[in-house]
Amino acid sequence: MWKDAPSPPIRPGTEVRLHLNESPLGPSKIAVERVIAAAQDLHRYPGHLRRSATAAVAEYQGVPEDATLLTSGVDEAVDLVLSTTHTAWTTSPGFTGYADRARALGKRVRTIVLDERWEPATDPAELRDGVVLLAQPNNPTGNTFGPDWLHAVLRDTPLVFLDETYLRFGPAPVSRAARAPHTDNLLVYSSFSKSFGLAGVRLGAVFGSQKTIRALRAAQRYEAVDTVALAAAEGVLADRPHLADLRRCVVELRPRYAEVLATADLFDHVRETEANFVLARCRTPAGAGGVVAGLAALGVRVCDTAAFGLPGWVRVSVGTSRSLHVLAQALTELDHRAAGGAADLNTRTQDGETA
Repeated sequence: MWKDAPSPPIRPGTEVRLHLNESPLGPSKIAVERVIAAAQDLHRYPGHLRRSATAAVAEYQGVPEDATLLTSGVDEAVDLVLSTTHTAWTTSPGFTGYADRARALGKRVRTIVLDERWEPATDPAELRDGVVLLAQPNNPTGNTFGPDWLHAVLRDTPLVFLDETYLRFGPAPVSRAARAPHTDNLLVYSSFSKSFGLAGVRLGAVFGSQKTIRALRAAQRYEAVDTVALAAAEGVLADRPHLADLRRCVVELRPRYAEVLATADLFDHVRETEANFVLARCRTPAGAGGVVAGLAALGVRVCDTAAFGLPGWVRVSVGTSRSLHVLAQALTELDHRAAGGAADLNTRTQDGETA
């Protein structure tokens, strides 16, 4: 069972990875054991594992097996969905992988703009063609959109791809996967990278109606998900205590990460989010790049969200208590450097050296 503990001393050369929303607890031990055992069969095609892993995933989500499709990560899932349409609707700010894949496949990309509250400003009535690709909670804003807007989209649009990658870190992690088999316009995606702690294997699952899943499976390449990923999936699904520990770790440490960021003079606003990361807005719109570079030089990697359509903000993954300690030390150092630079500038200005 995960328990918080005091952080050990910082070792020189330590790199803390808080930029990719990876699991702070490492992989499930059972998943690792299953991968090692499966290595004895790497000379065989993984059809038998695909069938048993699909059954395990379907049982976990409460969805029929024939309404479940395992994919090689979100990219393959999105590619399969985009093969059925000509237009992709994506949010901005939002996960850029959807639009990137749509452009790579020659699809038209249209934008659902988020307002200052990070809620959709686009009327659902406009989303009458193509597929709407939504992450809930959204990345990088970390919020779930208002229920009325979501309900209208799910009710009235031709096809919705609902990505629940960060759902289990939220306050009410109730998946819509069980609803998906009963409607032809909803596909629910679940990633094994975040709340299952398996970012090192490319694995996800799409849930939908039997008709839709059958069509996507027909378009999928042969044995798209490999033995390692399938064995890892079966292992982590058999390790429910690990899944509970991972969620508990993130939920308990997330406010502490927000508190540390809020004490730094580098930022003027901090948001905790409903995902496994927190957000901090830099005091100047151009400041995020400098903060990211400065922290990297001190051994702490965080994410500049400008690439997601959210300039001026820094996304920080929730790591361990030790990672938080290292982050706090690095932020203090950057604050001191910034204060020293300002003092030096003031001195030189008074001396007439700087206009």
